[in-house]
Amino acid sequence: MDNIEKFVIYIRTKQIYNQRLKADKSDGYVYINESVKNKYQVADDHLKKLCTQGILEYSEKGFRVTTIGPIDLTILPKKKSVLTPITEAMKNYLQDVSLPEEAPSTLHFDIFLHYKKSRPDLFFSVDGFSGRVHTPVVNFHRTHRPNILLKGEKTESLDVQTMQPLILGKILFKALGPNQYSDWIHSGEDIYVRLQNGMQLNTRDEAKKRFFEIIFGYPNKKLSDAFGGSNWINWINDFKTNPIKDNPHSQSKPHSNLAWLLQKTEVMIMTEVWKKLLTWNIPFLSVHDEIIIRQSDLEQSERIFDSVLKEHFTYYRLNRKSYQPAAIPDIASEVTEPCKIETPDHKIGPQSAIENHNNHTESTNDGMEQKATEPEFRLPDRLSTTIKTELTELFNVVFTDNNNYSESDMIQAIVQSISIDQAEATLYFNYMKELDVISEAAPGRYYKHDGIPF
Repeated sequence: MDNIEKFVIYIRTKQIYNQRLKADKSDGYVYINESVKNKYQVADDHLKKLCTQGILEYSEKGFRVTTIGPIDLTILPKKKSVLTPITEAMKNYLQDVSLPEEAPSTLHFDIFLHYKKSRPDLFFSVDGFSGRVHTPVVNFHRTHRPNILLKGEKTESLDVQTMQPLILGKILFKALGPNQYSDWIHSGEDIYVRLQNGMQLNTRDEAKKRFFEIIFGYPNKKLSDAFGGSNWINWINDFKTNPIKDNPHSQSKPHSNLAWLLQKTEVMIMTEVWKKLLTWNIPFLSVHDEIIIRQSDLEQSERIFDSVLKEHFTYYRLNRKSYQPAAIPDIASEVTEPCKIETPDHKIGPQSAIENHNNHTESTNDGMEQKATEPEFRLPDRLSTTIKTELTELFNVVFTDNNNYSESDMIQAIVQSISIDQAEATLYFNYMKELDVISEAAPGRYYKHDGIPF
């Protein structure tokens, strides 16, 4: 394998890895600096040739690979992080995660399952904003999480209903003493219904959205007016106005102060839960205010979680989520059925729309090539002639018009409409093109195939 082939594998790998997060705005493009060019001995002429050949695409964001081929996460740089004994243990528990054979999955979760032991550093991080823990389990579809196995055992989960509204009530009571909002919380009322009534909204879901505007948005006089200038709303607006030293975003984004304080407090409370679980030698996974534990550990975990919440809240509700069998695939799970790990000598035929992950090699420090110690990671042929109708229905749900969409517009609309990650939305987009659900009316502009372009 020459350096150009290795370079293409590197770009393809970065491209897929970077798109594991919904917040990724790269559209799959990878920025190439001089050190990467030097490592793979790639010059500008090589890049131009790869673009001319249709292997790479270029934009102001960088390069992305358009061809079928392997990925290899072992070539990515090691991620350095400073962990506490608690977060180190949480990172190690990820190596005990698996899925039943029949369970629906996603591209990125299957990649995690394949590389979880060889590259655990790629799948665990603690954010610098509030200290929240981020893992592939956090990003895994909510509908798929109940199928997770921990140390080979079925799991249950426990989470706090309306955790952030509870924390806000605690914070406001400490700052103001008795107040309208904290009284609602302490009496066990549905805070979203209260907001719905106070703001004269049509539904509870609208009220929930407005609550998160209160948390994450800018200071808002309309919110104050909606509650008759209540002291708790005024306190929130003031709190979002002035910089706070401990909030790393406060100087440029003081409106993030409340989100930072709520998440920081959530992490503090959950750390107490995590610490007690470790004391009892109970393995667990974390999804912010939720823990996933083995069924055999459910009762003790519930007692532990409850004992911590009692120290912080007058009223709370701890929810138990039971294990559910793998769901019958729908449009999302049919396209994202579990990926299979194939051995290097396994022969498979050509695939249509997804990357085939063929045998790959890696270089030793002395430049000699050897077979990679990892069995290769292959993606299955997810493309099915039966899904064309479903993709057409998806298009009709996501898009209100028939034409004039850019690729990035379409992918982002799919992400937002059916709550999948960027990479899977890109797969959906490619399926639509492959199956003639959409067509290109002009370079980079797409329309529904049976519609009228522009």
